[in-house]
Amino acid sequence: MAAHRRPSPWRERQATLGGHSLLVVDRFLPQERLHLFNTEAFFRLHEGGNGHYFQWSVNGNACITAHFTQVSPAVFRSPARGTFGALSHLPGVTLKDLQVFISEIVAYLRERGGKLLQVLLPPLQHDPADISRQYFLFRANGFTESLVDLNYGQRVDDQPFAEKINSAKRQRLNKCRREGFEVSAVPAERISDVYDVITENRAARGYPMTMGQESLRQMQKLFPDAVQLYLCEHQGRIAAAAICLRLSQNVLYAFYWGDRPGYKQFSPVVLIAEYLYQSCQIAGIDLLDGGTGTLDLQPNSGLIDFKRELGFSESLKFRLEKRLEP
Repeated sequence: MAAHRRPSPWRERQATLGGHSLLVVDRFLPQERLHLFNTEAFFRLHEGGNGHYFQWSVNGNACITAHFTQVSPAVFRSPARGTFGALSHLPGVTLKDLQVFISEIVAYLRERGGKLLQVLLPPLQHDPADISRQYFLFRANGFTESLVDLNYGQRVDDQPFAEKINSAKRQRLNKCRREGFEVSAVPAERISDVYDVITENRAARGYPMTMGQESLRQMQKLFPDAVQLYLCEHQGRIAAAAICLRLSQNVLYAFYWGDRPGYKQFSPVVLIAEYLYQSCQIAGIDLLDGGTGTLDLQPNSGLIDFKRELGFSESLKFRLEKRLEP
């Protein structure tokens, strides 16, 4: 974890708007309504001494937060790791403050040799109005669209999960129930069990793990309430697993989930999906995020079909970038 750095002269003079709004850098002021990837702890986990944590302070209180980390020479990205970054802000923040905040970040990183800035926006389903505003404001500050993905999410309401899925998945769900499969949230001590099942699942489908087990352990220690582990067991054997992240008060993200090879005829991950949905109902979470179904503008048809059959629907997820002139 990076040590706290002393402010540079630029940070000391700060950029001001009016007399009461100003940009502060690497001060880590408390702010509510930060999504997981914009917290100080997540930033410090991945910035490695090459990042900056930006906040917009109004009358001494932080109301907007973003961070950028140098991921290659002269290339700064928000976030360095994580599904998305961009802006977290309090309700009532004006478009003017949001736009000036972005422009000040651009100026700061240009002064420090930045030549390319990249921003990963949250999926539109997370907050259609706010993500639309962010998309507009970054574009208004000279960012252009460099990539778009299809993300899959399901709104959580009073309707039972079984009524939202297609008939084939409903049959698998009922089969798992009849055969005595059971899903439970499990403690951190079983992280190896969960991770091993996910690894087996991805290996069988030809996909590598994008996060090592030690990194996952570190995440779980840093964010014990946000990193949530689930197992589906049958007759004393693990049949499926899921690793989820509580990204915010309103969003639960299924980071990894899948069946253990050999359980295809049951598809116990469907039972896990129902358990997650019901957990969201109990916790008052509005959206179950199932992740993307595309990569580099190429659709993964099998994955997309699976998510749609579980009742998930599409929303756009943008990556924006800005090339800086000297």
